[in-house]
Amino acid sequence: MRMGIVSFQVGARTIKFKEPLMLESEYIDGILHLTHKELSLSASGKCWGKCQDTILEELATLWEEYALAPDDALTPGAIVFKKKLLGMVEGAKPQR
Repeated sequence: MRMGIVSFQVGARTIKFKEPLMLESEYIDGILHLTHKELSLSASGKCWGKCQDTILEELATLWEEYALAPDDALTPGAIVFKKKLLGMVEGAKPQR
């Protein structure tokens, strides 16, 4: 089953995806595991709510570490990741 996230919070700002961020999910031994390979996100827990909280925290961290960083503070690979992340959300403008 796939589950989606429509938006996440960074401080007081709501960041909305152009399309829901679809997470792969599977249950193993009664534990839910959510992943998004492209953004290297993962969470495990007994319920969707706990996993969702973890994913939302990870998204906020990625946003702060990549999307808000000036390009000259990032490696070439990190710049590619930043562009990918910015391309997934509405109204994002890259920091230079």
